Amino acid sequence: MIHVLEIEKNHLKRLLEEKKKAEILFNDRDYQRGDKLKFYNVTRRVIPGDSDFWVFFEITHVYSGVGMAQGYVCLSLKRIERNEDGIQDN
Repeated sequence: MIHVLEIEKNHLKRLLEEKKKAEILFNDRDYQRGDKLKFYNVTRRVIPGDSDFWVFFEITHVYSGVGMAQGYVCLSLKRIERNEDGIQDN
């Protein structure tokens, strides 16, 4: 499944620089390992190195255990690229 989400520019930049490898989100979409996240830069500005406003990640792990607030999950993410036929691994 592909989830389309807005993300703040500074959070997206840290994900792209691989300084951040996870995102904590409210689990209102029943996120699962293998799902794709299609992040939209909420500032509507292109980040250098990206061809458009969309950036794709795959969920590699979903954590909802000890230390997480009720209803929230920590998603481990891996950047993936989009090609003309769809989405592929980076």
